[in-house]
Amino acid sequence: PGARATTTAKTVRAELNRVLVEEDIPWAIYGEFSIFHIFTNPQNLSITPGEFDATAYNFETFAPDPRAMLLAKLRLGMLIHGVDLKGSRGGLLSAAHDEDDIERTIEAWRKSLRMLKEEGELND
Repeated sequence: PGARATTTAKTVRAELNRVLVEEDIPWAIYGEFSIFHIFTNPQNLSITPGEFDATAYNFETFAPDPRAMLLAKLRLGMLIHGVDLKGSRGGLLSAAHDEDDIERTIEAWRKSLRMLKEEGELND
């Protein structure tokens, strides 16, 4: 079961990062094993989703994002689209998650990001 959860999470991380690239959002999804973390890049660092190496940055880079409303809206967007994150900073997958769950998560992510854009939350 652990290997399946790890594989599923790896797929989800890659797909969430792919959406970030497609939507031109300078965030990143990273993590190990069955966990994914959302790096919302509050310092507007020059990063590439999918190539982001969290170990290359100091702990201050990962301080809570001061844009609390952005994170609340992100979480609500995901909930509206049927996905409950582990708070606003990531998620956890298990061996019970299947291909449908992955597809729903990716679609919820895309729709939530687009909602944030429409709200003006992701404008420079």
